Amino acid sequence: MRPYRVATDRLGSERIPGCAWSKALGLTGYRSKDSSTPVEGSERSRGARRNRRASLVSCLGAAATLLFAGPALAREDLSPHAFQKLVERTRGAIVPVVSKPRGMAVIIGVEGHLLAPADLVRDHALTVEIDGRKLEAQLAQRDEALGVALLTLEPGAYPAAVAGSASSLEKGRFLLGLSLDKKGKLATAHGHFKQLGKTRAGLPTLHTNVPCGSGAALFNSRGELVGIRVARKRTTFALEEIRTRLVGKAAQ
Repeated sequence: MRPYRVATDRLGSERIPGCAWSKALGLTGYRSKDSSTPVEGSERSRGARRNRRASLVSCLGAAATLLFAGPALAREDLSPHAFQKLVERTRGAIVPVVSKPRGMAVIIGVEGHLLAPADLVRDHALTVEIDGRKLEAQLAQRDEALGVALLTLEPGAYPAAVAGSASSLEKGRFLLGLSLDKKGKLATAHGHFKQLGKTRAGLPTLHTNVPCGSGAALFNSRGELVGIRVARKRTTFALEEIRTRLVGKAAQ
């Protein structure tokens, strides 16, 4: 049998051969010329060595993932002062529906366009209260798939919501939900955007954790309207889709 050859270092100890990586990981062992008993490390089994190498590969893989994945998006939150300022900036667009059945509507155009749940419209009209005045809004378009109706008020200047884009939202972005309670008082809720989705019919929706009811308007942190919540399955439709299907048709 071919004799086993070992290398010696400057201290006169015999070194078990191994690559530089193995030495760095402690997988090479040393034993003295004066003793046949190896020091700790030289008696590790091949299985233990494979486990150490596997751990190294796993650590390198995790490091590569962090390097190339980019920074995680932080959840957006507002201070109490900023939250109150946002509510004051957006609440004017939320108006009560005082005809039966009662509810709420959102002003989306300074010329007097309203969005309201379709089930609030009776005889092609409903009545809203704006600055203490009761005004009748006439039905312009109704979309049963969305469950939303577009109505128009008499010509005038109204505190309309600023239109935003749901498609530009990032996960974790702050959302404000405004609605009216049973007594007609403003109710606020807030949460965060999760992701965009689609109904079975392919209609774009917003997945959020904002606890608000039917007809509620969802605003981003800049005060822009991005979605409307409807009663059916608590679905929030993106404003872009609502405007395309309702305002676009009304203009034709």
